[in-house]
Amino acid sequence: MFIFFTSRIGFFMFTIPHLQITRIYYRLVVENYRRFFRFPEAGIRGALGYYLYDEFSKDFASPAHRNNCALLYKALLGPLPGTPAPPEGPQPRSINLRFFALPQEHDKAGLEVTFFGQSSALANTLEKCLTTLGKEGIGYDATRFYIDGMRPPTVTDIADVRTAYSDSAKLVFFTPTTLRHYRKESKDWNLEMFSWNLLQRIELLCKAHGELDDSCWNFEGLLQEMLSMESHAETVRATRSRLSSRQNKRIDYSGFTGTVILKNISETARTLLSIGEMVGVGKNTTFGGGRYAITA
Repeated sequence: MFIFFTSRIGFFMFTIPHLQITRIYYRLVVENYRRFFRFPEAGIRGALGYYLYDEFSKDFASPAHRNNCALLYKALLGPLPGTPAPPEGPQPRSINLRFFALPQEHDKAGLEVTFFGQSSALANTLEKCLTTLGKEGIGYDATRFYIDGMRPPTVTDIADVRTAYSDSAKLVFFTPTTLRHYRKESKDWNLEMFSWNLLQRIELLCKAHGELDDSCWNFEGLLQEMLSMESHAETVRATRSRLSSRQNKRIDYSGFTGTVILKNISETARTLLSIGEMVGVGKNTTFGGGRYAITA
């Protein structure tokens, strides 16, 4: 869809790219709730990595099963072990996982699975893997869980995003957010880094898993449009880490959470902020980081 904007930096046109987003929510009953919620995204991705590698390495498994496991591994974790990285560089993962607490249900957890592009075809394979891992247990203490229910999948194309225009908004960052611009990282709010990260996230996802017309995607123009906003942040540092058995060291996944008030928002920026609410922003989005909600 073509959208024409007379922005604060002059008249320009940009096309909202196409990117299909499928979301499925599961309710899990967890055996050891407190230990499980220390950093469940890391635990489940690690367990899935080992399990999928074993499955597609089995000579006696059916070709269809081995292929689905290999595709799911790449969607969650990247290139298969022993295979070269893509020549265009690291690609954004097409499946992201995020766990969340369910109020007043102390032995249960919610799991949000986000599929970008056609990776939603792997939903049944992922569910079967989760069922198996839940019986076996994950992590050092082999925490077990089982799927207790799910919501029907929701499917959205970001090209169809419609927002009620307002020149102000409150962003609530509810998972640790780390912003990154080239080699510089920030675990605090920074409007320039946030804007750059948001546009880069949309661009890379659409190039890898959707459609993006470079002739109608004015990155620099959109960046200047975002930078014309005013921001006031009330954030805190949220600390979390995981022990990587592969690298044999503890890796930091900390970032900021809290609220950011934005003012002087153009119609263009409002659309981009709404897309960011769906895809996340910054570093560690694969582990559920960089998620925010627009509440006003």
